[in-house]
Amino acid sequence: MILKSALTDSQLRTVIEWQLVKGCMEVAATQEERWAELTEIGEGYRAGTPDERLIERVRKDGPIHVAELLKTEGVGERDAGQALGLLKRAGVLLADEQDRITLAEKADLKPIQDFGRLVRRIAEAGRLALGQLSAEDIDRIEQGSRKRAKGKGVFRVGRIRPVRSSSPRSGSRSGPRRAAWAAAATR
Repeated sequence: MILKSALTDSQLRTVIEWQLVKGCMEVAATQEERWAELTEIGEGYRAGTPDERLIERVRKDGPIHVAELLKTEGVGERDAGQALGLLKRAGVLLADEQDRITLAEKADLKPIQDFGRLVRRIAEAGRLALGQLSAEDIDRIEQGSRKRAKGKGVFRVGRIRPVRSSSPRSGSRSGPRRAAWAAAATR
């Protein structure tokens, strides 16, 4: 229950902390929430991850020589090189003897599409609680938050400090004042 008061959130937290210290309230439960947001690198992936952009370029212009593919618009040469290597190892892109790249006939694009979808979902939200995501998406975030090569990850993962549910101690306040403390504690 959220009640309106003249106090700011910071002031209200201070009042609750004082009451906890004085023993007028007790912590009934705590909850910590993890979240994810995009790093600066991840923000650059809003219009498409390097993997998605390379695949789209191969679909449009393929077969395409490696040197041309690495110059794909919106993808840095280093990111393009890393993405190309990953896509070739995954069997999504194939190179012939003249270093021309084509899309594999039965390429499994689902993991790449899922990663791109996740990036755009977090970009739209700004910050997203991990509790709102599937276990697969949480794995993608944790893998994407680690440093890739010497660069930074795509996602930043953090924790919201514990949310405490407080309640007045019996006998500490009575009548209307106790109700006010209870209302403040549930905010």
